[in-house]
Amino acid sequence: MKNCIFILLWCIPGFLFSVTPKPDVEKLTETADTYYQAGKVDSALWAIEQALQLAMTEKDTCAMMSCYTSQGVYLRSSGKLTEAIAAYDKALQYAPLLSGNNEENLQAITTLYNNLATVYLDMKNPAQAVKYALDAVKQADKCQDKSFRTQIYTVCSSIFIIKAKNKIVTIVRKKVFGLISYDQCFSANHNRISFFFHFIII
Repeated sequence: MKNCIFILLWCIPGFLFSVTPKPDVEKLTETADTYYQAGKVDSALWAIEQALQLAMTEKDTCAMMSCYTSQGVYLRSSGKLTEAIAAYDKALQYAPLLSGNNEENLQAITTLYNNLATVYLDMKNPAQAVKYALDAVKQADKCQDKSFRTQIYTVCSSIFIIKAKNKIVTIVRKKVFGLISYDQCFSANHNRISFFFHFIII
């Protein structure tokens, strides 16, 4: 399983979630990610569509949801926000079908909510942006991967800050620093997160 953050045309990152299903699907999703990182969005969309079709054939629910999520990221990077939301909405249809006790499924759902929050922020729809950011935080709370949770909390906090939801920011900030303290990660990354919160809130 791997999670990649790509800085797009906007300041809020979009997350790509690549699951580890059947090898052929995994290879296609990796190919799509490679195309995307190289700036070949059309090729990335082609590759992820092939992965999606194969995932559908294999009835791999998590892979199907993740493929639609990746489509949303690629489309958003091209400024096609309406199409991106359409892809995310298709991914949402699979969320209720996934087990909530599986770490891979939880991260896939959390990633989807995070990306919906950022694209609605792009579309200047603060109500939906905050709604999905809250959903992402709630799902992230259930995940075991502390690094993943920290990334989600930080991105969602930036949305709450932009929308002046300072009480929520304070709660999420405590989650971030709780994870950092727990792991004793007083590194350059910790300093960057500290500066981020200090600069925006204080």
